[in-house]
Amino acid sequence: MHHGDRNTSNNAPENLVSLCQRCHAIEHSGELFGRRAESEATGGGSEISEENAKE
Repeated sequence: MHHGDRNTSNNAPENLVSLCQRCHAIEHSGELFGRRAESEATGGGSEISEENAKE
């Protein structure tokens, strides 16, 4: 289960996205290389569209 807003305390149903293991790893891979911090600093997000979540 992936937290759309990346707040692991926010377990509201609308914030939870079911992802396959591969997609979840890809979503979090940006954290490993510092891309998440850069994205958040510029106001960007890493939200997952419902279309991508279905893959």
